[in-house]
Amino acid sequence: MKQAERKYTSMAQAILLLMLLPLSVWGQSDSLILSKSFLALEKAEESRIALDEDKPQQSLKLMQEAAKLEPTNFIYAFEVGQLQYLLKNYTQSVETLQDLIDHPDVTPQYFQILGNAFFMTKNKMAAKEIFDIGLSHFPKSGLLFLEKGNLSSIEGETGQALFNYLKGIELDPNYALNYYKAAMIYFDQAEVVNGIVLGETFMNLDKTSPFHELMGLKLFQQYQKCIQISPDGIWSTHFCNPLFNDDAITTPEFKNHPSRCIAYASLVKAISHDGINEISLDAISIIRQRILALYLMPEVYDNWQEDILDYQKVILDSQNFDAYNHWIFRSAQPEQFEVWRKNNSEAWANFCEWYNRFQLEFPEP
Repeated sequence: MKQAERKYTSMAQAILLLMLLPLSVWGQSDSLILSKSFLALEKAEESRIALDEDKPQQSLKLMQEAAKLEPTNFIYAFEVGQLQYLLKNYTQSVETLQDLIDHPDVTPQYFQILGNAFFMTKNKMAAKEIFDIGLSHFPKSGLLFLEKGNLSSIEGETGQALFNYLKGIELDPNYALNYYKAAMIYFDQAEVVNGIVLGETFMNLDKTSPFHELMGLKLFQQYQKCIQISPDGIWSTHFCNPLFNDDAITTPEFKNHPSRCIAYASLVKAISHDGINEISLDAISIIRQRILALYLMPEVYDNWQEDILDYQKVILDSQNFDAYNHWIFRSAQPEQFEVWRKNNSEAWANFCEWYNRFQLEFPEP
């Protein structure tokens, strides 16, 4: 029995040794891979710090080292291509990024950079193809519809550009820049109300955009163009056509499920005009409060709804609508805004505290 036990123990030890031998070899290999991975991560972090310190050349060198240490890591190779693009080495950027096109970790941002790199090398057809390939991977990417729209706009194809921006809004409704781009086209085409709706939506989706102040100014200018007040206090509106008054438009039009321009013209014509002799920052806040009150009446709301006006209702219910209006249009009359803010410090503080906690968001389609 003891002999049998020794034989069994001996066999067990042999099996254990056979098992441990490859494990020790693989352990050394894994350790080496792990060491390279940590070093690559370190280089990548140093690269990003260098970029933050405005040292793009050093950042590129460090990121290239990271990518060399871990060649299968998509992020490092992609960031190399991004940095080459940033440094205007567009041909090198294309060469770096093209090799990643079949990588399983590609992102919409990858196709954005590669497409733009092709465009900067004067290869517009390749740029368009890359955006289309990107959309085949990410069919709801607002970012890629934006890039397609931008490409069409550069080529003078305004209608196609607008189509792409609006498609991006439809499929990716929380991506803000498509609203901005589409609004600017509508302003240029004198389709003011569409521009007003999309422009204000943009400002609420992206509260910190560098285009924020410009959009606020544009919106204010559109109200000034569309609501004209004569010296004797007579109002005329031009929401549907800048060259003609909206004389024939009245609130009964709501029975016919009106277009946006007819709806807005009807509301502005129907509200009280008392006490308003010009389109100023204070006046536009009053006008928009009166428009909103009329919009919420059943005879209007049952026939026409607008997301941005429903959103305004939320702000109205929070008792911050006056402050919100002054914030939206502040860049149009900055001196008036500063006077208002100084005289309404508590209202301004309440709005800022509430608005920083609240974010407009649409359900994904």
